[in-house]
Amino acid sequence: DKADNSYETFDNTYLEILKTGLEYPFFRDSDFTKNYLSEEKENRLRYEIYAFICWNFCETIYDQGDDELMKTWGVVIHEENRLHRNWFEKQENSVKFKQEFLDYIRTNFPLV
Repeated sequence: DKADNSYETFDNTYLEILKTGLEYPFFRDSDFTKNYLSEEKENRLRYEIYAFICWNFCETIYDQGDDELMKTWGVVIHEENRLHRNWFEKQENSVKFKQEFLDYIRTNFPLV
């Protein structure tokens, strides 16, 4: 079943994202992510790549257009928004996403 495949694929992908967060715990620390621009260059660049991966994952879920999928994964999008919204809103980053996805995030998830 395609839906089961999607859940398994998303679970596996998100597990890899979280493993990176275990390796670099500051990527999952809201104090760091809200102020990442003031961090040393190497950590800032690593974080920027990580944030892009997280948001790309969220857009992939959104692109499925599946309400059942969103019931499960909407909480993940909410958490990634909480952690990485500052990165997302920077002009050079927001242009990496479709306008429809930008509108969805900005309408449904608060700035934090």
